[in-house]
Amino acid sequence: DMVNDPNGPRYIDGLYHLFFQHRRLPSYTEIAHATSPDLLHWTMAPRAVLEPDELYDDAGVWSGNSFELPDGRVGMAY
Repeated sequence: DMVNDPNGPRYIDGLYHLFFQHRRLPSYTEIAHATSPDLLHWTMAPRAVLEPDELYDDAGVWSGNSFELPDGRVGMAY
């Protein structure tokens, strides 16, 4: 596995959230998600936030960013 390109950090309800590229060798790159209460100890989410599901991203989902929507939800673009 390869982890790189941290992006879209957020602080929500006492937890830091970090999104990053995660390459599940040898298949594809996805946007993964980890959380931390203190920026030292991290827990990786069991599923990718964004993974390839269309022809245009079948080689992988690459760098993106997160943003807060007017209703408080977090949106992502890549």
